[in-house]
Amino acid sequence: MRRWLAAALATVVAVTGCADTTSTGPAPDGSGSGAPASASGAGRPVVLPPTNGSFDYQIGGAYEPDVGVTIVERDHSGVPSGAAYNICYVNAFQTQPEAAAWWKAEHRDLLLKAADGSYVEDPEWPGEILLDTTTPARRTAIAGVVQGWMDECAAKGFRAVEPDNLDSWTRSGDRLTHDHNMALARLLVEHAHDAGLAVAQKNTPELARQPPFGIMAEVRR
Repeated sequence: MRRWLAAALATVVAVTGCADTTSTGPAPDGSGSGAPASASGAGRPVVLPPTNGSFDYQIGGAYEPDVGVTIVERDHSGVPSGAAYNICYVNAFQTQPEAAAWWKAEHRDLLLKAADGSYVEDPEWPGEILLDTTTPARRTAIAGVVQGWMDECAAKGFRAVEPDNLDSWTRSGDRLTHDHNMALARLLVEHAHDAGLAVAQKNTPELARQPPFGIMAEVRR
């Protein structure tokens, strides 16, 4: 979900590593977070962002960040910025409007539907169809798509990934539940960590449990 007020939301962004953490030096991109990290299955450490870093949310399109910006987030279709700690955006629980046709053609059974067969959309973001997280089989299939994007993020050099819209169940008319979405989130977080990516989550700040791990602490391994 392309939140144009994301700058105001930056204070609730949390990036997690794995539960078993060790100290680390500067990140390969030179950001040097000084935060804990953990070895990943991909052989690349999970590195957290610079403490109190200046954050630029470039989901609407990439541009050269201002001097002093240390954390940049861009869409998974883009590439990391030159020097900052880079977060990769993926819409993991809803479709992007421009991707809805692809989902309908390739994964129609993974889109949430109402009783009359119509697709359930985010009421504030027309064209964003909620993904159907109600069964293990559907969650596994959705994860397969999103995990492919995550692998692309890691290959491009991003250090973290933001799987957006964890809170889609709150817009589902009770068709989805917290447990459905958290089960998918676990699959995504585990895969991200194995790919050497930290995980950022700005939705549902009421789920925050253990700083500094933040909102996704419930699903970290």
